[in-house]
Amino acid sequence: MRRFLLLVLVAMLAMVPALALRLTGLRPSPIADAAIFGVAILAAGFLLSWGAEAAERRISQGLILAAVALA
Repeated sequence: MRRFLLLVLVAMLAMVPALALRLTGLRPSPIADAAIFGVAILAAGFLLSWGAEAAERRISQGLILAAVALA
């Protein structure tokens, strides 16, 4: 459980630079911009998949799939 929480924290921290760039409106070079937002998208994907796996124990698989599709 502790390892899982550490991985979730790392994924959330990976999204912080992209959120900071979005909120401040700063734009670094296009390559750095693409790398920062690419890492944030990958981290968000991991969080969505982990959330869906955790929810499968309590909610039907079809409902989870619909929720992930809408997110």
